[in-house]
Amino acid sequence: MWSRVALLVAVCIQLLVGVNSRGAGECAMLCNDLRFEVLTLEICREAKRTLPRPKVGDFCTTAMEQGFSDACVALCMEQQPVGRVAQTCRAAAIEMPRPTVRRWCEHGYMVAFQKTLNDLGAHFAPTVNAPEVFPEEDNVPPTPENGGFVKEGIPSVYDQANPSKTDSSEKQDRRVLAAVPVTLENDEVRTLNVYEGQDAEEAVVEFCREHLPSEVATCIRHLLDLVVEKLAESPAHEG
Repeated sequence: MWSRVALLVAVCIQLLVGVNSRGAGECAMLCNDLRFEVLTLEICREAKRTLPRPKVGDFCTTAMEQGFSDACVALCMEQQPVGRVAQTCRAAAIEMPRPTVRRWCEHGYMVAFQKTLNDLGAHFAPTVNAPEVFPEEDNVPPTPENGGFVKEGIPSVYDQANPSKTDSSEKQDRRVLAAVPVTLENDEVRTLNVYEGQDAEEAVVEFCREHLPSEVATCIRHLLDLVVEKLAESPAHEG
């Protein structure tokens, strides 16, 4: 009997450890499986009916996917979700007709981001409190009918500064453990640096959010194994 109890306790401990040790690659796959449980066609239905078609609807759908990924991956890794609507919809801001394209892009991102926090807030880590995305006076998803989207001059979680920029000076003083050249879609080569005190997953997530904000989950899946391998081979890491 006691052996069975001991075995049960051991299994429970392993399960608890497993829950708290999810990495970026695993979270990208888990979120991909949950995507269709959270996102609905209703989010961008009106955008798809808005002229010019399918341009407006496509911007809304792409932003919706990114809003889901930003919230889901962060929740899965037990991090504080940070909205990046300004970064995601930067290209939409200059598209015609203005501001229609930008507004529907922001709509897709914000509604998906908030819905992911609400639907998955307790799925990965019940102790993580999902933050409110909309100001208290705008506690409903913005729509063209209510004239909402993002109020000028009102800060929100979407416009928080990119953490990778705020600590750039600190990183310059830290030793680079591994440097991995990455070729982006436009054939531009960027270097993914893993700094001292940073693990491969943190470096990959930060790189993907900065350089491929619309494809974070895919970027993580492609780069994580490579960076882990390069880091293991690095003499600086061994030292």
